[in-house]
Amino acid sequence: MITINRFLTIKYPNKRFFQRRTWPFISSGIQWIISILIPVPYLIYLVEGCARQEQTPYWLQIYSFVIFIIVPLILNAISNSLIFITVRSSSRRVAQAVAATTGPTAKINHSSSRDTRLLKHMLFIFVAYIIGWLPVSCILLLNVDVYVNLTVSQFLRLLPVISSFITIFDLFFYNRDLTKYLTENFFKYLHIK
Repeated sequence: MITINRFLTIKYPNKRFFQRRTWPFISSGIQWIISILIPVPYLIYLVEGCARQEQTPYWLQIYSFVIFIIVPLILNAISNSLIFITVRSSSRRVAQAVAATTGPTAKINHSSSRDTRLLKHMLFIFVAYIIGWLPVSCILLLNVDVYVNLTVSQFLRLLPVISSFITIFDLFFYNRDLTKYLTENFFKYLHIK
């Protein structure tokens, strides 16, 4: 949802809908609705399966793999590609306008390096997600948890947490508006108390 939200605000920067204070609530509401709907197959199985005390069916493991790995990777790849294409075309338009008015300058290289940094940042987050969630999901999908050493298994279960923290820290450090808002409010809170 963060990537889709970022794409919409980059693609439509002048749309009032995305600038209103209601947009974060709508975006969060959509995320909550999706988060509530995703576990419905588990709930159905728990109601039916627990009464019969059956083992978790394989289709539920595949469903989990698809929902937690495949769908987010596809949505992330599409959204990040669209963000990069939008930013790249914007950089080229600006570079052409600057070159037309002032002649070729170092500004063109600056926009290219900005695009490269953006691409590296997107790939870093993408790889952090894959490294964090893919090993655990594959172990659970393939039912090889019993063959993996307990220490290794616990370390692998720690990877999604580390991946999530990396994403949170990345969001904090690379989002200037969020960093400014949180630091201002944090220091304001410290001065009041």
